[in-house]
Amino acid sequence: MHFGNFISGQVKEHTNSTAILDMKITKKGDTGKISIDSVDYTPVYCYDRKVNARNRYELIDIRSAITEYESGDRSKINASLYNKLKSELANIEKVLGEPIK
Repeated sequence: MHFGNFISGQVKEHTNSTAILDMKITKKGDTGKISIDSVDYTPVYCYDRKVNARNRYELIDIRSAITEYESGDRSKINASLYNKLKSELANIEKVLGEPIK
């Protein structure tokens, strides 16, 4: 898996979160008509473990991390990161809206 520009060291508010777009597009061979059948996205957060960490950056699937934390699994994120992810998710959903199904 290659993440390219998903990994960064930006520090301003909302610069470490983004979304991976998932679209289903159909082109009809006989007419050439193109339709967008569905649009969804996966909100992700670039977590910086700071300069001395062995693996400094981690790309976190925000929804999955929140779900795991709320189900009692505290092995991947702590309360502080959980609150940050909740805030970032709210911002992403405000900007991108609901998926098109």
